[in-house]
Amino acid sequence: MVKHCEERMRPGRLMWTDPWSPAEHEAASQGEPHVKVPRDEPSDLLGALLQDFLSTFEQTAMLHDLQRELVSVRRRVGQMEEESALIVPVQSLTPQPLAVVKPFQVVVRAQDEGYVATFFDANLSASGDTREEAVANLKDIIAGVYQVLISHEEHQLGPGPAKQLQVLKDFIAPRS
Repeated sequence: MVKHCEERMRPGRLMWTDPWSPAEHEAASQGEPHVKVPRDEPSDLLGALLQDFLSTFEQTAMLHDLQRELVSVRRRVGQMEEESALIVPVQSLTPQPLAVVKPFQVVVRAQDEGYVATFFDANLSASGDTREEAVANLKDIIAGVYQVLISHEEHQLGPGPAKQLQVLKDFIAPRS
């Protein structure tokens, strides 16, 4: 029995219809020669189905490739974010007894298994397991170095510590 595919009004819906009449079915079931054999329809149907299958297969393969590429891009972006330097503004040294009189920036970058935060102007750095921990540790070091340096007479300090103290005085001061 030969059947063909007819497209319905809604795209993507296929409905199988039978082009033979009941009498033709009866004749075919009794072994009589088939009168109506639409020879070009089966090949057209197979061609259309094959074309649809190949189109769907290609689209699926393209989507799979795009998904794989997206995962790869996300992984690379994550690595770049982890490895790239981050500039963090510092506006407070809380809970330290010091006030920030002029906000400053520190640079945080990945290093080995953790992070290093650096206040380049004062030549001070601190590390931590996370970015936040590195910045918190740097704030503690800034406060500690300031307290130690301010406790000495400026003429007692060498050129490096004197410069550090001057930079720190530009940015922080004791709370009033």
